[in-house]
Amino acid sequence: MLLLAALGVCLCMGGGCASCSSSKLGKACSGCLPKIDPSGERILLWPKNQIPPATSVATGAYGTPPPGNIPVQPALTDPVFPPAAVACGTPATVPAAPHDRLILTPAKILAPVGSEVLLRGGICTAKGYFLKDQRIDWSLAGQDVGHFVALSGRGWMKPALMPWNKPTIHGTHYATGYTTAVKAKLTRGTTNPADDVPIRKGEAWVSVTSSVEGTSHVTAFTQSIDAWQHRQANATIYWVDVQWVFPPAEVMGGSGIQVLSTVVTRQTNGQPLEGWLVRYEVADSGGARMGSQSGGIMEVATGSDGRASVEVAPTHSAASSQIKIELIRPDGWHGSDAPRLVVGSGSTTIRWNGAGAFSSPGTPSP
Repeated sequence: MLLLAALGVCLCMGGGCASCSSSKLGKACSGCLPKIDPSGERILLWPKNQIPPATSVATGAYGTPPPGNIPVQPALTDPVFPPAAVACGTPATVPAAPHDRLILTPAKILAPVGSEVLLRGGICTAKGYFLKDQRIDWSLAGQDVGHFVALSGRGWMKPALMPWNKPTIHGTHYATGYTTAVKAKLTRGTTNPADDVPIRKGEAWVSVTSSVEGTSHVTAFTQSIDAWQHRQANATIYWVDVQWVFPPAEVMGGSGIQVLSTVVTRQTNGQPLEGWLVRYEVADSGGARMGSQSGGIMEVATGSDGRASVEVAPTHSAASSQIKIELIRPDGWHGSDAPRLVVGSGSTTIRWNGAGAFSSPGTPSP
């Protein structure tokens, strides 16, 4: 009996599992991966315990940005982003590749500074399943912003107990982890199961954060695949420091010119951002033109006060005009290698001659 008990203790201590580096998973790990989207495909915005503000402000304070961040559209929907990496599954659901390969998803993602982005990947075999207990090395390009926060270990225990099962972060730009041996679930410490992140058996994961604006080029590498062209995968994270206020969802216009304004500021300190682009477009046949142009599209750069305004005038006796709005960071912003990025989008409806009832915009969910 003593021999069996000792053997049981050894077996329990010999394994590990996906861990939050120095933190434990589960409810005790409320700060482990606090700001990730379960799908891994959305902008990550909300600091802990912060109440989301409205998308617009009241008429009396129109153009004054509220504190905190503004919710934005999902990432990976902009034309500059390719589709997510190819999934790994059974041949019945995902066509098998003719070779083993390392995959990583999402391939490109947009995130605000101070948030935490989760990348997931693994060694997908030619038969369509992940390999468990495989070493994955993670690296950031030397001059990139950001650093690794946590990553997955291996084994059957949570967290990994033995040193050879634990993941290791070497400085800020290099880390060593493993693909998991069992299914796992990363939780943000809430009672809502919808924000948990499932990890499949054989998947590896890493979380990355940055306190400043810039780009993170993340490379995952494994020596478990012989073919050089298939044993590494790359992901790019574009970090932005921005918040904004679009015009209200409905604007009561007269029979003449109506001015629409968007205010763009930094998320971190509230300072105005100059040089960002706001694209206004007449999205329906309501009959309107932008400024002195006859067309229905105009891009306006924000000024030193962070404001981008456009004059909209009706072209005939239409009751209303719907205006589509996009917030754009220009390509090569402040010397970065980031392409032109559509960071946020919205719309407003101008009620000409007071037609229709005014409705205040509601408060969105983060």
